Amino acid sequence: MRAVLLILFTAPLAASVIYSTGPSNLSGASDMSGQILAEDFTIATADDVTAVVFDLSATSFTPSSSSIGLAFFSDVSGGPGGILASATISAAGATLTGNNVNGNNEWRVPLTLSSPLFLSAGTYWVALRDGAWGTALNKPEVDWNQTDFGIDSFAMATTLVTGASGWTSTGVNLTFEIDGGLAPVPEPATWLTAGLALGGLAAARLRAQCE
Repeated sequence: MRAVLLILFTAPLAASVIYSTGPSNLSGASDMSGQILAEDFTIATADDVTAVVFDLSATSFTPSSSSIGLAFFSDVSGGPGGILASATISAAGATLTGNNVNGNNEWRVPLTLSSPLFLSAGTYWVALRDGAWGTALNKPEVDWNQTDFGIDSFAMATTLVTGASGWTSTGVNLTFEIDGGLAPVPEPATWLTAGLALGGLAAARLRAQCE
């Protein structure tokens, strides 16, 4: 009896978008320098969150020397609940979109987590602020751009946020996406090799039956 060993080679891991509000509406933005802003998102299945991408606008913004404070919260009665994780991430990867919001340049800012954050299926809140998480607010104004999708965001003018108290509704929606769902993707050539191997195995079995 002959044995055939199949080895599947996979392509590098590729991130996928697991939640998105779509693009900004280019007509409004909310201050994220003098307050912390939070928006909700829902995922249907458990997943690893690897990055948050959002659009901001500012009169003066230098990605290489800027950082964004980021945190994830549970959902309690339709608002931010307990804090799950927080980080300060460089905005060095920001790029101009070519759009303009209230006379200011729009930037697309990817914030990649240092390690994936596993979340079970459910509703959560992502909070952003200009500058390091836990430091003083009231930096020169940087705005988180608005969208027409989703439910109202929440804001808190407090440096440290640990729970559900103190949040107030802003009456506007903010644009962002959540990336994650990493999975190895087989190379196209791998599928061809596997198909040829299985075809050969089938032919060998047929010959053995005919002998």
